[in-house]
Amino acid sequence: MIIKMKYILGFLATLVIFSSSAQEMSYKEWNREAKRNIRLLPKYGNQPKSDKQKQADQELIDSYIAQEGSRRKAS
Repeated sequence: MIIKMKYILGFLATLVIFSSSAQEMSYKEWNREAKRNIRLLPKYGNQPKSDKQKQADQELIDSYIAQEGSRRKAS
């Protein structure tokens, strides 16, 4: 009985912690931020990538290939 109570109290404590640290941004604020931050939109808002984003993508790909030895292994 004591073991069950510990699990129940642990679960309730976890539930309280996660619910208190939930998203602090309202839906309206999120929509406002999504207009400035394409990462918040599905498929990045179907916007073309900037040269800086393309360069960052290529650097990431190159680092994976260097780490794994080939494109096939890196994928």
